[in-house]
Amino acid sequence: MVPVPEITPRLRWLRRGGKRGARGRVVLLELGGPVDVPCRLRRTSSRGWGAWMAGTLHLRGVGVDHATFTADDPGAVALVSAVGAAPVPLADATKVALRPVRFKGEAFFGSPAEIVVFTTDRHITELAVAPEETGAVRSRLAALSTGRPVTDAS
Repeated sequence: MVPVPEITPRLRWLRRGGKRGARGRVVLLELGGPVDVPCRLRRTSSRGWGAWMAGTLHLRGVGVDHATFTADDPGAVALVSAVGAAPVPLADATKVALRPVRFKGEAFFGSPAEIVVFTTDRHITELAVAPEETGAVRSRLAALSTGRPVTDAS
């Protein structure tokens, strides 16, 4: 098990917002520490794709078996969760991949960005994060322990 870095006074800038906060999130993502990543999320349902929702992806330290998503709008959580509970768990992935942004409506961070696709047996979840965080988020989600092999396709 990889040790999780402790947030010392020297590393407090990692938690700040703005550009310094974004760089800090990338460092924490790569180190395997707990980090909260602002993102947009949508999920498949029996009726097709749901709406994109703004929220926060909560990644705990390496070795924790799930990540969670909390919507910024508490009323919107029913759009991504069958039971309407918050936070929404992201676990048991069978495939974690990247795909390019295809439509103007999903280009939250510009058109040359990529979307993280998190696939389980029951549904597909797409996460739009800042371009500099996309690869690290994909790697962290692929590393979630599921007890079975995960296809880490790019």
